[in-house]
Amino acid sequence: MANIKSSKKDILTNARNRKSNVSKRSSIKTLIKKIETLSDEKELNLHLNKIYKELDRVPVSVMHVNKASRLKSQAIRKVRAIIAKAA
Repeated sequence: MANIKSSKKDILTNARNRKSNVSKRSSIKTLIKKIETLSDEKELNLHLNKIYKELDRVPVSVMHVNKASRLKSQAIRKVRAIIAKAA
């Protein structure tokens, strides 16, 4: 445990921020996993827009820009595969 007062405050702040960051990452993972449960093309496109919006808004402290870009690419590939399979 830290002895300096500001360090103690930093520990509390870091814990609060970590909780928020974990929540944001988890919600993004959930959105991506939900793609596999959808079958309608219109629903898939709406859901894909939601994923893009979340990944574009995520700060670098939560997820690196390249990872967000990679996840967007993987999501669109999953959607295209599902649409091709349904057709």
